[in-house]
Amino acid sequence: MSINNILTIRPRKIPEYLIYKNRKRDIYRLFSTKTGEYLGEMCARAEYVDDKRTYYPNEIGYFSYFISSLRAKVKRQGIGKTLINLARHESIRQGFKGKVHLIAKNITYEKDNMPVIAYRKMGFNSQYKWAIANADKYIKTGDPKYNIPNISIPMYLENTYYCPKYRKFCKKA
Repeated sequence: MSINNILTIRPRKIPEYLIYKNRKRDIYRLFSTKTGEYLGEMCARAEYVDDKRTYYPNEIGYFSYFISSLRAKVKRQGIGKTLINLARHESIRQGFKGKVHLIAKNITYEKDNMPVIAYRKMGFNSQYKWAIANADKYIKTGDPKYNIPNISIPMYLENTYYCPKYRKFCKKA
């Protein structure tokens, strides 16, 4: 190898996160490549859904990626969004057309921890229209009277598809 070959090698971009998957338990753990610190984890698996009343309203009998738990070490840093995007990519990779669903519940009962609001900001929807209306009003105004009570709300990602041209997810027209 000559000196000219060494100079023409382009540096590789190091990813911001490293993801480790425990195959036996379907747990994805997220680590920082800069510090090596544990950032959060998600437990998700493929699931067959045959009930149109709970998640995707126009479809019966489909596979979707179910997120049973999502934990971030530090809140409001984009860790949850990164893990949800991973679930969406896994859903596409396995042929589920980007379908992801979960059940939103505030298990810590903290006033500032409202998972329905966070999931709604990430593009999730629900058959519980009153909860979605309250979440949208809370996002728009910040008024605490639109707070969502601590109940389990089934939510699903809106139908999207991966646009290879733009390298991002787009809504179907």
